[in-house]
Amino acid sequence: MNMPIKVLQGLNLEYPGSTIIISLESSISPNLLDKIQGFHGVFMDAYKLKRNELTVHTKLTHLWVEIGKALQKMASQDWSEDYTEKYVLEVIIKKQINSMSTIPILMAAQQEGLEITQYYVREGINESAAINRYYAIGCGQESNTTCSISSSKDAYIAQKTQRDKILTNTVIQRLGIPLPKWVEITSKEDIDNNWEDFSKPIVIKPTGLTGGNGVTTRIKTKTEAYKAFKFTQEIVNAKVRSSWQTKIMMQEQVSGEDYRLLVINGKFEIATKRIPAHVIGDGVQSIEQLIAEINKDSRRDVTNPTHTLKPILVDESLTDFLQEQGLKLDYIPKRNEQVFVRKVASMSKGGITEDFTEKVHPQIKHIVEALSASIHAYVVGVDVLCKDISKPLTPQNGAIIECNTMPEAYLNSFPVIGQQHPNIGKIFLNGLIGTRTKRIVYVGKDLSKAKTYLKTRIDFGNETIGICSTGTLYTNDYIINQPIELPEAFEALKLNAKLSTILHHLSAEEVANHGLGFERIDIAIVDKDIVKTLETLEGYKNLGLISEIKAV
Repeated sequence: MNMPIKVLQGLNLEYPGSTIIISLESSISPNLLDKIQGFHGVFMDAYKLKRNELTVHTKLTHLWVEIGKALQKMASQDWSEDYTEKYVLEVIIKKQINSMSTIPILMAAQQEGLEITQYYVREGINESAAINRYYAIGCGQESNTTCSISSSKDAYIAQKTQRDKILTNTVIQRLGIPLPKWVEITSKEDIDNNWEDFSKPIVIKPTGLTGGNGVTTRIKTKTEAYKAFKFTQEIVNAKVRSSWQTKIMMQEQVSGEDYRLLVINGKFEIATKRIPAHVIGDGVQSIEQLIAEINKDSRRDVTNPTHTLKPILVDESLTDFLQEQGLKLDYIPKRNEQVFVRKVASMSKGGITEDFTEKVHPQIKHIVEALSASIHAYVVGVDVLCKDISKPLTPQNGAIIECNTMPEAYLNSFPVIGQQHPNIGKIFLNGLIGTRTKRIVYVGKDLSKAKTYLKTRIDFGNETIGICSTGTLYTNDYIINQPIELPEAFEALKLNAKLSTILHHLSAEEVANHGLGFERIDIAIVDKDIVKTLETLEGYKNLGLISEIKAV
């Protein structure tokens, strides 16, 4: 039997924020709830668990409706506690909130009182993981859509350019920015034909993959190049891909350190040095044992959505690199001896990071800002290899390697060494949110009374006004849809970026059953006889959650 899950959206008569009430067939353990609450404040404000009812105060209503369904299955003993936890963590949370690139943005939106609405998915979990991670932040004309730190403000040309390293290199060259020699290769013959023209070492990599997948560096001989080319081919052909994802390039390797520079809304914000995965010897443990010890770090626990590091995986690439150094996994490094276990300074391969924001030369800042502006990216992570980040970028000092409009911004925000930047979400939202939408709520039977009052307070001009009233959805008094369920109408108005002003028409009963709809309200208009609602709203005004209340 399906047990009810009640959603009170926005401010409501029970709590000053969205609330989920989940009916349960029997009592459940609070272990999973405590675990989720311990992850990060973004998941919930608080919860209250009674024998047959769970109440969760949270801005992430869609997430908790889906978690609630899983908890109901556990309460009815259809699912075990272990299976429920695995499903909640590895399916629901992982597919909706994958990493610390998303969490600071959602947290900043909550702190600013902005609405958070699932964009593509209204119910359930879509099989395509990325689809679940699109959120509309804000409502009406102020809203924009995000997925991690990419957004609807990133031009298509930016996304097309950054995803294909050949296009990225072409744009960089046309801007006159330093770039190492490169060529697309399709066979061993291409390697032979270009070998003598390239300074060594070289890099062979796929042009359309991310996270260091299929990349081989420090190639000095043709034999190594053939092997690297075959390895990259195997990676790109491991599954069906678009044609642009199957191309492979050979490039001169730039000497220097690996940096990721983050540009937001045209402005350089953070620079981070990426350090390849390595171990530090203690004179007792082997490389394999040291890796196992490193992987115990809670920051590398990928089941926790707040992880800021990845585990070091022991694979063929790792053992091959050790062999190049004349080492094996059972080698015991001396005390304080540093042994690199990866060639590539990639976070996805277990690397770590160090903040270098204050050391970047102004010329390099200008270059990355120019690249961001030229491809019309709201956010871009620019990868730079250079010997000295505090000096201008020249062919002798380094070059830009690639850029990414969906960078894992947590590597910039939460470096292992140096200054952290937890305010990344607020920086991101400052340029994302447009002219603020007026949030107006009327509670009562005669909508004309609210309209009469609003005419004395607001000059609507040519604004498009969205109205939800008694099961009917309007824009500028034109019926858009009827009948429509209130929760669906709430979301329709929030997602409609044409609306300058949103007006919800609610009865007192609707408030009790569905909430007022907004996390913050500019003007609340209430019929004088709805005393309880008026008293509750006055309390919220004192909390600063409602700017103005008018009894009519």
